[in-house]
Amino acid sequence: MKKFTIHPKILKMFFSILLCALAIHSNAQNPTSFTEVLEKMRAVSHQERIQNAEREAKAVKQVQEQGQRLQKLRQQVEAASADHRSLETKFEANEQRIQALRAQLEAQQGDIGEVFGVVRQVAGDLHADLSMNLPGAGSLDGKNFLAELSERKELPTIVELERLWMVFSAEIMNSASVTRFAAEVMSPDGSPRQDSITRVGPYLAAAGDKYLNFSHESSRWVELSRQPSGYHRKTLQNLNRTKEGNLVLVSLDPTRGPLLQQLSQLPNLWERIHQGKLVGYIILAVGVIGLLLFAERMFFLSGTEKKIKQQLRDLQPRKDNPVGRLLSLYHEDNPLSFETLEVKIDEAVLGEIPRIERGVTTLKLLGAVAPLLGLLGTVVGMIETFQSITLFGTGDPKLMANGISQALVTTALGLIVAIPMLLLFNIVSSKAKWIIGILEEQAAGMIAMHMEEKRRLQHV
Repeated sequence: MKKFTIHPKILKMFFSILLCALAIHSNAQNPTSFTEVLEKMRAVSHQERIQNAEREAKAVKQVQEQGQRLQKLRQQVEAASADHRSLETKFEANEQRIQALRAQLEAQQGDIGEVFGVVRQVAGDLHADLSMNLPGAGSLDGKNFLAELSERKELPTIVELERLWMVFSAEIMNSASVTRFAAEVMSPDGSPRQDSITRVGPYLAAAGDKYLNFSHESSRWVELSRQPSGYHRKTLQNLNRTKEGNLVLVSLDPTRGPLLQQLSQLPNLWERIHQGKLVGYIILAVGVIGLLLFAERMFFLSGTEKKIKQQLRDLQPRKDNPVGRLLSLYHEDNPLSFETLEVKIDEAVLGEIPRIERGVTTLKLLGAVAPLLGLLGTVVGMIETFQSITLFGTGDPKLMANGISQALVTTALGLIVAIPMLLLFNIVSSKAKWIIGILEEQAAGMIAMHMEEKRRLQHV
Protein backbone atom coordinates (compact mmCIF):
# COMPACT_ATOMS: atom_id res chain seq x y z
CA MET A 1 0.00 0.00 0.00
CA LYS A 2 1.41 3.49 -0.90
CA LYS A 3 2.21 5.97 1.90
CA PHE A 4 0.38 9.28 1.97
CA THR A 5 2.93 12.22 1.57
CA ILE A 6 2.46 16.01 1.25
CA HIS A 7 4.35 17.97 -1.37
CA PRO A 8 6.78 20.57 0.16
CA LYS A 9 5.41 23.46 -1.86
CA ILE A 10 1.92 22.70 -0.65
CA LEU A 11 3.21 22.47 2.90
CA LYS A 12 4.97 25.87 2.63
CA MET A 13 1.83 27.41 1.18
CA PHE A 14 -0.18 25.92 4.01
CA PHE A 15 2.16 27.34 6.67
CA SER A 16 2.16 30.78 5.03
CA ILE A 17 -1.61 30.90 5.03
CA LEU A 18 -1.66 29.67 8.61
CA LEU A 19 0.87 32.36 9.73
CA CYS A 20 -1.14 35.05 8.02
CA ALA A 21 -4.24 33.89 9.72
CA LEU A 22 -2.55 33.79 13.05
CA ALA A 23 -1.11 37.25 12.49
CA ILE A 24 -4.48 38.64 11.67
CA HIS A 25 -5.93 36.82 14.66
CA SER A 26 -3.19 38.02 16.91
CA ASN A 27 -3.70 41.54 15.81
CA ALA A 28 -7.41 41.15 16.45
CA GLN A 29 -7.02 39.48 19.88
CA ASN A 30 -3.57 40.84 20.83
CA PRO A 31 -1.64 37.56 21.26
CA THR A 32 1.13 37.34 23.80
CA SER A 33 4.01 36.26 21.52
CA PHE A 34 5.05 34.60 18.27
CA THR A 35 6.62 31.75 20.23
CA GLU A 36 3.31 30.51 21.50
CA VAL A 37 1.96 30.43 17.98
CA LEU A 38 4.92 28.40 16.83
CA GLU A 39 4.53 25.94 19.70
CA LYS A 40 0.95 25.44 18.87
CA MET A 41 1.81 24.77 15.22
CA ARG A 42 4.42 22.22 16.27
CA ALA A 43 1.91 20.48 18.51
CA VAL A 44 -0.65 20.32 15.73
CA SER A 45 1.92 18.98 13.25
CA HIS A 46 3.09 16.30 15.76
CA GLN A 47 -0.50 15.20 16.31
CA GLU A 48 -1.08 14.92 12.57
CA ARG A 49 2.08 12.80 12.15
CA ILE A 50 0.87 10.41 14.85
CA GLN A 51 -2.55 10.07 13.13
CA ASN A 52 -0.94 9.48 9.74
CA ALA A 53 1.26 6.77 11.22
CA GLU A 54 -1.76 5.05 12.74
CA ARG A 55 -3.59 5.18 9.38
CA GLU A 56 -0.60 3.73 7.56
CA ALA A 57 -0.27 0.91 10.08
CA LYS A 58 -3.96 0.09 9.81
CA ALA A 59 -3.82 0.08 5.98
CA VAL A 60 -0.75 -2.20 6.02
CA LYS A 61 -2.52 -4.59 8.35
CA GLN A 62 -5.61 -4.70 6.07
CA VAL A 63 -3.41 -5.42 3.04
CA GLN A 64 -1.74 -8.28 4.89
CA GLU A 65 -5.10 -9.74 5.95
CA GLN A 66 -6.46 -9.54 2.38
CA GLY A 67 -3.31 -11.24 1.06
CA GLN A 68 -3.76 -14.10 3.54
CA ARG A 69 -7.44 -14.42 2.58
CA LEU A 70 -6.54 -14.46 -1.13
CA GLN A 71 -3.99 -17.19 -0.47
CA LYS A 72 -6.64 -19.30 1.29
CA LEU A 73 -9.10 -18.83 -1.62
CA ARG A 74 -6.43 -19.89 -4.10
CA GLN A 75 -5.75 -23.01 -2.06
CA GLN A 76 -9.52 -23.78 -1.99
CA VAL A 77 -9.79 -23.32 -5.79
CA GLU A 78 -6.86 -25.66 -6.35
CA ALA A 79 -8.45 -28.25 -4.05
CA ALA A 80 -11.85 -27.93 -5.85
CA SER A 81 -10.13 -28.27 -9.23
CA ALA A 82 -8.42 -31.41 -8.06
CA ASP A 83 -11.77 -32.82 -6.83
CA HIS A 84 -13.39 -31.91 -10.17
CA ARG A 85 -10.68 -33.72 -12.12
CA SER A 86 -11.06 -36.72 -9.85
CA LEU A 87 -14.87 -36.75 -10.32
CA GLU A 88 -14.52 -36.45 -14.10
CA THR A 89 -12.20 -39.41 -14.09
CA LYS A 90 -14.69 -41.41 -12.01
CA PHE A 91 -17.62 -40.33 -14.28
CA GLU A 92 -15.82 -41.45 -17.41
CA ALA A 93 -14.96 -44.72 -15.76
CA ASN A 94 -18.61 -45.21 -14.70
CA GLU A 95 -19.82 -44.41 -18.22
CA GLN A 96 -17.54 -47.00 -19.69
CA ARG A 97 -18.68 -49.49 -17.09
CA ILE A 98 -22.38 -48.74 -17.83
CA GLN A 99 -21.82 -49.24 -21.53
CA ALA A 100 -20.05 -52.51 -20.87
CA LEU A 101 -22.85 -53.69 -18.57
CA ARG A 102 -25.49 -52.59 -21.09
CA ALA A 103 -23.79 -54.51 -23.87
CA GLN A 104 -23.54 -57.49 -21.55
CA LEU A 105 -27.26 -57.16 -20.68
CA GLU A 106 -28.29 -56.98 -24.34
CA ALA A 107 -26.15 -59.99 -25.13
CA GLN A 108 -27.72 -61.93 -22.26
CA GLN A 109 -31.28 -60.86 -23.07
CA GLY A 110 -31.12 -61.76 -26.75
CA ASP A 111 -34.66 -62.22 -28.12
CA ILE A 112 -36.16 -61.46 -24.68
CA GLY A 113 -35.72 -57.75 -25.34
CA GLU A 114 -37.76 -57.99 -28.54
CA VAL A 115 -40.44 -59.95 -26.70
CA PHE A 116 -40.54 -57.24 -24.03
CA GLY A 117 -41.05 -54.57 -26.69
CA VAL A 118 -43.85 -56.58 -28.27
CA VAL A 119 -45.49 -57.11 -24.87
CA ARG A 120 -45.47 -53.39 -24.12
CA GLN A 121 -46.84 -52.52 -27.56
CA VAL A 122 -49.59 -55.15 -27.36
CA ALA A 123 -50.52 -54.05 -23.85
CA GLY A 124 -50.75 -50.43 -24.98
CA ASP A 125 -52.88 -51.26 -28.02
CA LEU A 126 -55.24 -53.43 -25.99
CA HIS A 127 -55.54 -50.76 -23.31
CA ALA A 128 -56.51 -48.21 -25.99
CA ASP A 129 -59.11 -50.62 -27.38
CA LEU A 130 -60.60 -51.30 -23.95
CA SER A 131 -60.77 -47.57 -23.24
CA MET A 132 -62.89 -47.11 -26.38
CA ASN A 133 -65.15 -50.09 -25.66
CA LEU A 134 -68.73 -49.84 -24.56
CA PRO A 135 -69.37 -50.25 -20.82
CA GLY A 136 -69.26 -53.86 -19.78
CA ALA A 137 -66.89 -54.88 -22.56
CA GLY A 138 -63.77 -54.82 -20.35
CA SER A 139 -62.95 -54.88 -16.61
CA LEU A 140 -61.40 -51.94 -14.76
CA ASP A 141 -58.68 -54.15 -13.23
CA GLY A 142 -57.67 -55.35 -16.68
CA LYS A 143 -57.42 -51.77 -17.96
CA ASN A 144 -55.25 -50.71 -15.01
CA PHE A 145 -52.98 -53.72 -15.44
CA LEU A 146 -52.55 -53.03 -19.17
CA ALA A 147 -51.79 -49.35 -18.52
CA GLU A 148 -49.10 -50.28 -15.98
CA LEU A 149 -47.61 -53.01 -18.20
CA SER A 150 -47.43 -50.71 -21.25
CA GLU A 151 -45.24 -48.26 -19.29
CA ARG A 152 -43.05 -50.89 -17.62
CA LYS A 153 -39.27 -50.39 -17.86
CA GLU A 154 -38.20 -53.82 -16.70
CA LEU A 155 -38.93 -57.26 -18.10
CA PRO A 156 -42.38 -58.74 -17.32
CA THR A 157 -42.61 -61.83 -15.19
CA ILE A 158 -44.18 -65.13 -16.16
CA VAL A 159 -47.20 -64.31 -13.99
CA GLU A 160 -47.73 -60.99 -15.79
CA LEU A 161 -47.45 -62.66 -19.19
CA GLU A 162 -50.08 -65.21 -18.12
CA ARG A 163 -52.34 -62.41 -16.90
CA LEU A 164 -51.92 -60.60 -20.23
CA TRP A 165 -53.06 -63.77 -21.98
CA MET A 166 -56.05 -63.99 -19.63
CA VAL A 167 -57.04 -60.38 -20.41
CA PHE A 168 -56.82 -61.16 -24.12
CA SER A 169 -59.00 -64.24 -23.69
CA ALA A 170 -61.57 -62.28 -21.68
CA GLU A 171 -61.67 -59.61 -24.40
CA ILE A 172 -62.24 -62.28 -27.05
CA MET A 173 -65.13 -63.70 -25.01
CA ASN A 174 -66.63 -60.24 -24.48
CA SER A 175 -66.43 -59.42 -28.19
CA ALA A 176 -68.68 -62.43 -28.94
CA SER A 177 -71.18 -61.90 -26.12
CA VAL A 178 -74.69 -60.45 -26.43
CA THR A 179 -76.12 -58.95 -23.25
CA ARG A 180 -79.32 -57.13 -22.38
CA PHE A 181 -79.73 -54.73 -19.48
CA ALA A 182 -81.80 -51.72 -18.44
CA ALA A 183 -80.21 -48.27 -18.30
CA GLU A 184 -80.95 -44.59 -18.76
CA VAL A 185 -80.85 -43.36 -22.35
CA MET A 186 -80.63 -39.72 -23.44
CA SER A 187 -82.93 -38.83 -26.32
CA PRO A 188 -81.79 -36.42 -29.06
CA ASP A 189 -83.89 -33.68 -27.44
CA GLY A 190 -82.02 -34.14 -24.14
CA SER A 191 -84.77 -35.91 -22.20
CA PRO A 192 -83.73 -39.07 -20.30
CA ARG A 193 -85.69 -42.31 -20.34
CA GLN A 194 -85.31 -45.83 -19.01
CA ASP A 195 -84.96 -48.39 -21.77
CA SER A 196 -83.75 -51.92 -22.43
CA ILE A 197 -80.32 -51.90 -24.10
CA THR A 198 -78.87 -54.71 -26.18
CA ARG A 199 -75.07 -54.75 -26.42
CA VAL A 200 -73.23 -56.92 -28.95
CA GLY A 201 -69.64 -57.12 -27.78
CA PRO A 202 -67.76 -53.82 -28.07
CA TYR A 203 -69.28 -53.00 -31.45
CA LEU A 204 -73.00 -52.34 -31.05
CA ALA A 205 -75.49 -50.96 -28.55
CA ALA A 206 -79.14 -50.46 -29.39
CA ALA A 207 -82.43 -49.67 -27.69
CA GLY A 208 -85.26 -51.11 -29.76
CA ASP A 209 -84.52 -50.15 -33.37
CA LYS A 210 -82.37 -47.14 -32.41
CA TYR A 211 -78.56 -47.20 -32.38
CA LEU A 212 -76.87 -45.90 -29.22
CA ASN A 213 -73.47 -44.46 -28.39
CA PHE A 214 -71.78 -44.15 -25.00
CA SER A 215 -70.45 -40.76 -23.94
CA HIS A 216 -67.32 -41.31 -21.82
CA GLU A 217 -67.39 -37.66 -20.71
CA SER A 218 -70.86 -37.84 -19.14
CA SER A 219 -70.92 -41.66 -18.65
CA ARG A 220 -74.34 -41.92 -20.33
CA TRP A 221 -75.95 -43.79 -23.17
CA VAL A 222 -76.93 -41.38 -25.93
CA GLU A 223 -79.29 -42.08 -28.83
CA LEU A 224 -77.92 -41.04 -32.20
CA SER A 225 -79.60 -37.86 -33.37
CA ARG A 226 -79.72 -39.24 -36.90
CA GLN A 227 -80.27 -42.95 -37.42
CA PRO A 228 -79.07 -45.02 -40.43
CA SER A 229 -81.41 -46.23 -43.16
CA GLY A 230 -84.33 -48.53 -42.57
CA TYR A 231 -82.46 -51.71 -43.53
CA HIS A 232 -79.95 -51.38 -40.70
CA ARG A 233 -82.66 -50.54 -38.20
CA LYS A 234 -84.63 -53.56 -39.36
CA THR A 235 -81.69 -55.77 -38.42
CA LEU A 236 -81.91 -54.33 -34.89
CA GLN A 237 -85.58 -55.34 -34.73
CA ASN A 238 -84.59 -58.88 -35.74
CA LEU A 239 -81.91 -58.84 -33.03
CA ASN A 240 -84.42 -57.85 -30.36
CA ARG A 241 -86.99 -60.44 -31.49
CA THR A 242 -84.60 -63.37 -31.76
CA LYS A 243 -84.18 -65.82 -28.93
CA GLU A 244 -80.93 -66.72 -27.22
CA GLY A 245 -78.88 -69.20 -29.21
CA ASN A 246 -80.38 -68.32 -32.60
CA LEU A 247 -78.42 -66.77 -35.44
CA VAL A 248 -79.46 -63.35 -36.70
CA LEU A 249 -78.04 -60.94 -39.27
CA VAL A 250 -77.23 -57.55 -37.74
CA SER A 251 -75.23 -54.52 -38.88
CA LEU A 252 -72.12 -53.94 -36.72
CA ASP A 253 -69.64 -51.08 -36.65
CA PRO A 254 -66.08 -52.50 -36.42
CA THR A 255 -64.71 -48.97 -35.92
CA ARG A 256 -66.89 -48.58 -32.78
CA GLY A 257 -68.61 -45.36 -33.74
CA PRO A 258 -67.06 -43.41 -36.65
CA LEU A 259 -68.41 -45.67 -39.38
CA LEU A 260 -71.89 -45.59 -37.86
CA GLN A 261 -71.77 -41.79 -37.70
CA GLN A 262 -70.84 -41.59 -41.39
CA LEU A 263 -73.52 -44.13 -42.29
CA SER A 264 -76.16 -42.09 -40.47
CA GLN A 265 -75.22 -39.02 -42.53
CA LEU A 266 -76.20 -40.71 -45.81
CA PRO A 267 -79.30 -39.01 -47.25
CA ASN A 268 -82.54 -40.94 -47.46
CA LEU A 269 -84.76 -41.24 -50.53
CA TRP A 270 -86.61 -37.97 -49.99
CA GLU A 271 -83.37 -36.08 -49.36
CA ARG A 272 -81.93 -37.53 -52.54
CA ILE A 273 -84.95 -36.36 -54.48
CA HIS A 274 -84.72 -32.93 -52.83
CA GLN A 275 -81.16 -32.59 -54.15
CA GLY A 276 -82.60 -32.54 -57.69
CA LYS A 277 -84.43 -29.29 -56.87
CA LEU A 278 -86.97 -27.91 -59.39
CA VAL A 279 -85.89 -30.04 -62.35
CA GLY A 280 -86.08 -33.15 -60.21
CA TYR A 281 -89.62 -32.30 -59.13
CA ILE A 282 -90.65 -31.78 -62.77
CA ILE A 283 -89.22 -35.18 -63.71
CA LEU A 284 -91.16 -36.81 -60.89
CA ALA A 285 -94.32 -35.02 -62.01
CA VAL A 286 -93.77 -36.38 -65.53
CA GLY A 287 -93.39 -39.86 -64.04
CA VAL A 288 -96.59 -39.52 -62.01
CA ILE A 289 -98.54 -38.29 -65.04
CA GLY A 290 -97.20 -41.22 -67.04
CA LEU A 291 -98.21 -43.71 -64.35
CA LEU A 292 -101.70 -42.27 -64.12
CA LEU A 293 -102.06 -42.33 -67.90
CA PHE A 294 -100.78 -45.91 -68.02
CA ALA A 295 -103.23 -46.96 -65.30
CA GLU A 296 -106.15 -45.35 -67.15
CA ARG A 297 -105.13 -46.90 -70.50
CA MET A 298 -104.59 -50.34 -68.98
CA PHE A 299 -107.96 -50.21 -67.27
CA PHE A 300 -109.67 -49.20 -70.52
CA LEU A 301 -107.78 -51.59 -72.82
CA SER A 302 -108.00 -54.53 -70.42
CA GLY A 303 -111.75 -54.02 -70.09
CA THR A 304 -112.10 -53.71 -73.86
CA GLU A 305 -110.00 -56.86 -74.40
CA LYS A 306 -112.12 -58.81 -71.95
CA LYS A 307 -115.34 -57.67 -73.60
CA ILE A 308 -113.99 -58.51 -77.07
CA LYS A 309 -113.11 -62.03 -75.95
CA GLN A 310 -116.60 -62.46 -74.55
CA GLN A 311 -118.04 -61.11 -77.81
CA LEU A 312 -116.02 -63.59 -79.86
CA ARG A 313 -117.52 -66.45 -77.84
CA ASP A 314 -121.05 -65.01 -78.15
CA LEU A 315 -122.64 -64.56 -81.59
CA GLN A 316 -125.16 -62.02 -80.34
CA PRO A 317 -123.77 -58.51 -81.08
CA ARG A 318 -123.33 -56.14 -78.11
CA LYS A 319 -122.47 -52.48 -78.37
CA ASP A 320 -120.19 -52.33 -75.31
CA ASN A 321 -117.12 -53.29 -77.34
CA PRO A 322 -115.69 -52.40 -80.78
CA VAL A 323 -116.24 -55.87 -82.30
CA GLY A 324 -119.83 -55.91 -81.13
CA ARG A 325 -120.46 -52.52 -82.71
CA LEU A 326 -119.01 -53.78 -86.01
CA LEU A 327 -121.27 -56.84 -85.89
CA SER A 328 -124.28 -54.63 -85.19
CA LEU A 329 -123.40 -52.46 -88.18
CA TYR A 330 -122.98 -55.54 -90.35
CA HIS A 331 -126.34 -57.00 -89.39
CA GLU A 332 -128.13 -53.67 -89.76
CA ASP A 333 -126.69 -52.83 -93.20
CA ASN A 334 -126.41 -56.35 -94.60
CA PRO A 335 -128.72 -55.65 -97.67
CA LEU A 336 -126.33 -52.86 -98.79
CA SER A 337 -123.99 -53.35 -101.67
CA PHE A 338 -120.48 -54.63 -101.16
CA GLU A 339 -118.84 -51.28 -101.78
CA THR A 340 -121.16 -49.46 -99.40
CA LEU A 341 -120.70 -52.03 -96.64
CA GLU A 342 -116.95 -51.97 -97.04
CA VAL A 343 -116.87 -48.20 -96.73
CA LYS A 344 -119.07 -48.19 -93.63
CA ILE A 345 -117.02 -50.93 -91.93
CA ASP A 346 -113.77 -49.11 -92.68
CA GLU A 347 -115.31 -45.94 -91.36
CA ALA A 348 -116.37 -47.73 -88.15
CA VAL A 349 -112.89 -49.23 -87.68
CA LEU A 350 -111.27 -45.85 -88.23
CA GLY A 351 -113.65 -44.42 -85.66
CA GLU A 352 -112.66 -47.04 -83.05
CA ILE A 353 -108.89 -46.75 -83.51
CA PRO A 354 -108.49 -43.24 -81.98
CA ARG A 355 -110.30 -44.34 -78.85
CA ILE A 356 -108.01 -47.35 -78.55
CA GLU A 357 -104.76 -45.52 -79.27
CA ARG A 358 -105.57 -42.46 -77.18
CA GLY A 359 -102.75 -41.67 -74.74
CA VAL A 360 -100.37 -44.29 -76.14
CA THR A 361 -98.29 -41.74 -78.01
CA THR A 362 -98.29 -39.51 -74.93
CA LEU A 363 -96.65 -42.29 -72.93
CA LYS A 364 -93.94 -42.53 -75.54
CA LEU A 365 -93.49 -38.76 -75.48
CA LEU A 366 -93.15 -38.73 -71.68
CA GLY A 367 -90.58 -41.52 -71.88
CA ALA A 368 -88.54 -39.41 -74.30
CA VAL A 369 -88.92 -36.16 -72.36
CA ALA A 370 -87.76 -37.57 -68.99
CA PRO A 371 -84.07 -38.15 -69.95
CA LEU A 372 -84.00 -34.77 -71.68
CA LEU A 373 -85.15 -33.16 -68.44
CA GLY A 374 -82.45 -35.14 -66.63
CA LEU A 375 -79.88 -33.75 -69.05
CA LEU A 376 -81.23 -30.26 -68.38
CA GLY A 377 -80.80 -30.79 -64.63
CA THR A 378 -77.25 -32.00 -65.26
CA VAL A 379 -76.40 -28.83 -67.15
CA VAL A 380 -77.99 -26.64 -64.46
CA GLY A 381 -76.09 -28.47 -61.72
CA MET A 382 -72.77 -28.09 -63.53
CA ILE A 383 -73.43 -24.38 -64.04
CA GLU A 384 -74.02 -24.03 -60.31
CA THR A 385 -70.84 -25.99 -59.59
CA PHE A 386 -68.72 -23.72 -61.77
CA GLN A 387 -70.28 -20.67 -60.17
CA SER A 388 -69.23 -21.99 -56.75
CA ILE A 389 -65.71 -22.60 -58.04
CA THR A 390 -65.57 -19.06 -59.42
CA LEU A 391 -66.69 -17.52 -56.13
CA PHE A 392 -64.98 -19.72 -53.53
CA GLY A 393 -62.33 -21.69 -55.43
CA THR A 394 -61.67 -25.42 -55.12
CA GLY A 395 -60.44 -25.40 -51.52
CA ASP A 396 -63.63 -26.82 -49.99
CA PRO A 397 -65.26 -29.70 -51.92
CA LYS A 398 -68.49 -29.28 -49.92
CA LEU A 399 -69.18 -26.01 -51.71
CA MET A 400 -69.25 -27.89 -55.04
CA ALA A 401 -71.18 -30.90 -53.74
CA ASN A 402 -74.58 -29.18 -54.06
CA GLY A 403 -74.30 -28.58 -57.81
CA ILE A 404 -72.77 -31.99 -58.48
CA SER A 405 -75.53 -33.68 -56.49
CA GLN A 406 -78.18 -31.84 -58.49
CA ALA A 407 -76.50 -32.86 -61.77
CA LEU A 408 -76.26 -36.54 -60.86
CA VAL A 409 -79.64 -36.82 -59.15
CA THR A 410 -81.55 -35.26 -62.03
CA THR A 411 -79.77 -37.55 -64.49
CA ALA A 412 -80.68 -40.57 -62.38
CA LEU A 413 -84.28 -39.41 -61.98
CA GLY A 414 -84.61 -38.89 -65.73
CA LEU A 415 -83.41 -42.43 -66.43
CA ILE A 416 -85.51 -43.88 -63.61
CA VAL A 417 -88.63 -42.31 -65.13
CA ALA A 418 -87.75 -42.91 -68.78
CA ILE A 419 -86.90 -46.63 -68.63
CA PRO A 420 -90.16 -47.76 -66.97
CA MET A 421 -92.12 -45.33 -69.11
CA LEU A 422 -90.83 -46.96 -72.30
CA LEU A 423 -91.69 -50.39 -70.93
CA LEU A 424 -95.18 -49.22 -70.01
CA PHE A 425 -95.57 -47.70 -73.46
CA ASN A 426 -94.63 -51.03 -75.00
CA ILE A 427 -97.21 -52.86 -72.88
CA VAL A 428 -100.01 -50.42 -73.71
CA SER A 429 -99.02 -50.25 -77.38
CA SER A 430 -99.01 -54.04 -77.71
CA LYS A 431 -102.44 -54.32 -76.15
CA ALA A 432 -103.81 -51.54 -78.37
CA LYS A 433 -102.31 -53.17 -81.49
CA TRP A 434 -103.86 -56.49 -80.51
CA ILE A 435 -107.31 -54.89 -80.22
CA ILE A 436 -106.87 -53.03 -83.53
CA GLY A 437 -105.71 -56.25 -85.17
CA ILE A 438 -108.83 -58.05 -83.94
CA LEU A 439 -110.98 -55.22 -85.30
CA GLU A 440 -109.31 -55.31 -88.71
CA GLU A 441 -109.54 -59.08 -88.78
CA GLN A 442 -113.23 -59.05 -87.93
CA ALA A 443 -113.87 -56.28 -90.46
CA ALA A 444 -112.12 -58.26 -93.20
CA GLY A 445 -114.08 -61.36 -92.21
CA MET A 446 -117.40 -59.49 -92.38
CA ILE A 447 -116.62 -58.15 -95.87
CA ALA A 448 -115.56 -61.62 -97.05
CA MET A 449 -118.72 -63.14 -95.56
CA HIS A 450 -120.85 -60.52 -97.28
CA MET A 451 -119.18 -61.26 -100.63
CA GLU A 452 -119.70 -64.98 -100.18
CA GLU A 453 -123.41 -64.54 -99.42
CA LYS A 454 -123.84 -62.32 -102.49
CA ARG A 455 -122.22 -64.92 -104.71
CA ARG A 456 -124.27 -67.72 -103.21
CA LEU A 457 -127.47 -65.76 -103.81
CA GLN A 458 -126.45 -65.00 -107.41
CA HIS A 459 -125.87 -68.73 -108.12
CA VAL A 460 -129.20 -69.63 -106.62
